[in-house]
Amino acid sequence: DKAYSVLPTDKDMDGDTITPKITDNLIELNLSETPQFVVVSGTSTASVDHSTGKLEMNVYPNPADKEVQISLTVPKREKVNLSVYTSDGKLLKTMVNGLTEQGTHHYQFGSGQTPGTYVLSLNTGSEKIVRKVILRE
Repeated sequence: DKAYSVLPTDKDMDGDTITPKITDNLIELNLSETPQFVVVSGTSTASVDHSTGKLEMNVYPNPADKEVQISLTVPKREKVNLSVYTSDGKLLKTMVNGLTEQGTHHYQFGSGQTPGTYVLSLNTGSEKIVRKVILRE
């Protein structure tokens, strides 16, 4: 059987450089995010999730010219609220508000917004993560 791999680009989600080490039939990656790999070999497919078991939010690129990508890792099925606020604290948009399945979820923000500074707030019943987002002209 033959196995094929698809390597990510040379930068990860927040801009860190990725340098794969390829030896014989082994590919080693050192990543700072929580990656999910899909391995296909012959007729079988496997997914390996290296979850840290904690709530995570990555925003990239940041600052951005038009739009940022938001990646949430939810460690267990739970109520999640992801909201965007203006720099003066006014609620601009609620992106998620409800029961969210375990896993990684992807969203976008910024398209059609005025350049400036925004605040992303991710809340569960027990944790809160806040990230500043800068949209440039």
